[in-house]
Amino acid sequence: MSRYRKQLVLRKKAVIFLLIAPLLFGSSIPFNSAHPTQTHTKNRAVAPLAIDSIAHLTTPSSVPAPKKKQALQNISINADTHKWVMFLAVATPLLHFLLSPNSTRDRKLPTTTSVQTHRETTRSLTPKGTTRSLTPKGTTRPLTPPLRSTSPGPLSSPHKPTTIWQAAPGLTWQWQLDTGAIDTSIEADVYNIDLFEVSAETVTLLHNQGRKVICYFSAGSWEEWRPDADRFPTSLLGKSNGWPGEKWLDIRQLSELRPLISARLDLCAEKGFDAVEPDNIDGYSNDTSFPLQPVHQLRFNRWLASAAHERGLAIALKNDAPQVTQLVDIFDFAIVEECYIYNECNVFRPFTAQGKAVFHAEYNAVPEDFCPITIPLEFSSIQKHPSLGAWRKRCAA
Repeated sequence: MSRYRKQLVLRKKAVIFLLIAPLLFGSSIPFNSAHPTQTHTKNRAVAPLAIDSIAHLTTPSSVPAPKKKQALQNISINADTHKWVMFLAVATPLLHFLLSPNSTRDRKLPTTTSVQTHRETTRSLTPKGTTRSLTPKGTTRPLTPPLRSTSPGPLSSPHKPTTIWQAAPGLTWQWQLDTGAIDTSIEADVYNIDLFEVSAETVTLLHNQGRKVICYFSAGSWEEWRPDADRFPTSLLGKSNGWPGEKWLDIRQLSELRPLISARLDLCAEKGFDAVEPDNIDGYSNDTSFPLQPVHQLRFNRWLASAAHERGLAIALKNDAPQVTQLVDIFDFAIVEECYIYNECNVFRPFTAQGKAVFHAEYNAVPEDFCPITIPLEFSSIQKHPSLGAWRKRCAA
């Protein structure tokens, strides 16, 4: 039986009840004035006693007997009439409600798609557990066809590579993130430069020189000077991460972050980059003002890897030493800062063991100190100033 027919049956039953109700409560209706105090229910067996009590309180002892009797009858009639009026007052609107074709019970509420639901449809659909075979140094491997995404806007550009670059151990690299002009004369196989500060023409120039180019942006922090900074809601912003104008992001709110980060990945692909370096993806190990747990970071980092691969981009695991063993299979290479100073270079050995490069930089140590440690690990190690300008010093060949 349909929902509509069930409602009709219920309404008919209610109407029948309302029609026979006066018969069930007929003794309460003042149609029989000859015996106004007579009762037919057990609950009213004490009515004569109650009426005598009322009459004693409301009629003076000097009132003659005939008038006293008439007063008693009036009291009974008025009481029964009041009950009947109350019955009609309740029954009438109820009957109108049940018979009305526009009853609010029959109205279908408008269906709307919430912002949260819409955002959830942009979630990356790359299957879990998908692995890709390793290839010899300097070669590329086939790109697993990405699943269709429902996120708004283009997912890739006409310049999307047909293969994902595999950064192999032993490649030389240059890391320049300052706002100055990119020094393309540095001898390096790989350049790591800023997404927003560098034009597509510079990426093309480096490609023409035979270089691979990595796109840098911060995925785990908000930077006030970026052109898309005003798109980040304040609810995502936490404490400063120590750099002026920069705050940690609440990576638990992935439905909020997904379209923002996806737009940056799209820009990386449109400019022709080969890979991406998402910075600050270890917020759970810092004081961000959010109760971030390792599981939140794993979820966010895995989504980043999937989203980058969907656009044909290789992706680096930036620091996050405690989660290397859980993420090495889905990240294509690593970028590590000061592992020599913090005595954690060995933690990143699973990358080189899988034929994946580890690009390593030290700020407060010289090559003569760290190179004897990192060369046996097959790391690509350099010394840089913290400002990450064009200057660098690499291990001797």
